[in-house]
Amino acid sequence: MDALDEIGYRSIAIVQSRWRMRNTKKSTDVLSDVLRQLSVQGSVTGCATMGAPWGMAVPSSEVAMFHVVARGGLHLKAGAHVATLGPGDLVLFPRGMSHTLADAPRRRTVPLGDVLADCRSSNDGGSCAQLTGGGDGPQTTYVCGQFCFAGGSSHPLLAVLPDLMVLRADESRGIAGLETSLRFLAEEARSREPGAQIAVDRIVDLLFVQVVRAWTASADRADLGWLGALSDAKIGAALSHFHAAPEKTWTVDALARSVGMSRSAFAARFSKLVGHPPLTYVTDWRMVVAAQRMRERRDTPLADIARSVGYESEAAFGVAFKKHFHAPPGAWRRQLPDAGAARTAATATRRREVAV
Repeated sequence: MDALDEIGYRSIAIVQSRWRMRNTKKSTDVLSDVLRQLSVQGSVTGCATMGAPWGMAVPSSEVAMFHVVARGGLHLKAGAHVATLGPGDLVLFPRGMSHTLADAPRRRTVPLGDVLADCRSSNDGGSCAQLTGGGDGPQTTYVCGQFCFAGGSSHPLLAVLPDLMVLRADESRGIAGLETSLRFLAEEARSREPGAQIAVDRIVDLLFVQVVRAWTASADRADLGWLGALSDAKIGAALSHFHAAPEKTWTVDALARSVGMSRSAFAARFSKLVGHPPLTYVTDWRMVVAAQRMRERRDTPLADIARSVGYESEAAFGVAFKKHFHAPPGAWRRQLPDAGAARTAATATRRREVAV
């Protein structure tokens, strides 16, 4: 399959995926809303080809990190987690957990900065830095990248994701579009073709959504936290009603009536599955939505933002917002960086670090 066929196949897969997200059960709509408010911004930071023997210690990061193996294999250790990754396998660290990568399980590792200093680096018009290092033994090629979240590290989705998520190549084949995205990412990250950079960034943005969907489909409900409530017929429906219109006057009674339950039974079931009382969830999510709208609509009056998430009183909105974000909404918005400049600066900084 040539590059144009690959792009076309991927485009069809994306359209089909979006159609399914609009036309399947309502709980999927909630997950879409959650992911939308997170505002994922992904980028590839480097493509490394390492010859055995090699080993590196990657420090923790404020952003999420991921690796995709394109060729060969590597051994991963992160805390108590140990795994061997092969071609097509992906590992994601949603909270930037420190870890080691090596060609063998007991290989001595050195700090990432020292490894990069010894690597040969080139970026002659490609989509990212191309790094070559290690010894003269069998080679492993893998793509490194990151995800920044405009929604902030306190977003409720990040709170339930595990520290480490491994997705095997055989698992990705069963998920519409994911195997294609991983293969295309590995190819484009090493490409010198025009437009490779924008292609890589768009694939990476899509990749996070696909990995989260794969995890929610395969994990035990007990490991999903509040996301597990989406599969409950009653609570999932109530969450869907609320997410569709957070500006409405939502009380426990109103939520319970929307799914045909008594107030007491609904409150108990909601708290058990979600981990918070209904109105705590309502308030917390309204603050997430308000913060995102403040990022996107810098000139919109705060009173309008407040009304858009169910607060007729700007003062009451201010109290709730300050409790959630530890700053008044006006002061919080004034300290926001320009979204485009922030992404460009963060990506450029990380690529300079990788290209040392």
